[in-house]
Amino acid sequence: LPRLQRFLTETRFLETGIVMTDLDGTAVHERDGRVLLSRTMELGLQQVHQRGLHVVVNTIRFPLSVMRVFGEEWRRITGSRLHVVSLNGSQIGRIVPAGDSLAFEEVAAFPLEPSEVNEVLDGVAGMVANGVDDLLVFFYPRDWRLGERIWTPDPARVEAVRDKYRSASEVLAGDIDTLREALLAQSLCMIFLLIDAPEDRRMAYQHTERSRFVTHAGVDKRHGGEAMAGALGADLSLS
Repeated sequence: LPRLQRFLTETRFLETGIVMTDLDGTAVHERDGRVLLSRTMELGLQQVHQRGLHVVVNTIRFPLSVMRVFGEEWRRITGSRLHVVSLNGSQIGRIVPAGDSLAFEEVAAFPLEPSEVNEVLDGVAGMVANGVDDLLVFFYPRDWRLGERIWTPDPARVEAVRDKYRSASEVLAGDIDTLREALLAQSLCMIFLLIDAPEDRRMAYQHTERSRFVTHAGVDKRHGGEAMAGALGADLSLS
């Protein structure tokens, strides 16, 4: 408590600060398919909001996922918009009421360049050529309404992938040209590569990264957090 008191008296937090939190395992917990927000966290967020300070969720999740997990809870707690840094810092904005539902208002985005997408495609082509048939490519368009999309090189896996990753808006399969067409059809904020193999098969891929997040060069959760702080007029320094 003394340290917190010194922080509040020696900085301008109460005038120009923000509260930035992760989502999973921090603000909310999932248990048996249910999303839980602790009473302590709820009261804390309410008091921060009532004080006139901004709360920012900084998460790897995409905007539609944040809405599903936390949007309604936030609206119940505060009745206000929620500031979000999503997709590992590559898209920032606000979740706002839209009639009886929610919508996302983009403040800024830092999408992948076509050259960066093509570099990913070259890597995926190489892995598939080397027999990495358990590879999944998750990709997240800048248009938040498109949500999460997944590509698999094996058409026989489409139903299993759809059942396992229920957050996905679409699961598609095909060759590298199919993936290339899908990736280059729109502006992308993030690509996630995952080798979705059982434990006993992963040794076959021991020289390959099991997972990898790809964003525009220099973009990460810190970059996105700083961009959101700037948009809100918040001062992140301790002076």
